[in-house]
Amino acid sequence: MKWMYDADPFAARRAVDERQAKAARNRQQGNSKTSTMLGSKEFAYSPEVRMSTELRDLVEDVVKKVIKLQ
Repeated sequence: MKWMYDADPFAARRAVDERQAKAARNRQQGNSKTSTMLGSKEFAYSPEVRMSTELRDLVEDVVKKVIKLQ
């Protein structure tokens, strides 16, 4: 079984804060990846999904495979 949480909660919190600050800067500049990728701002202000790195990699791989099939 893989751990779903970072062993160091302070490092995990710092990483989340950094990602959220970067996303906020991108939204202010209008460079949001999600709005660029989707062509709309539908998900520009949606909350961050928190999951383990392994689970995030798995989800991203599935999404990439589905996109290639279309």
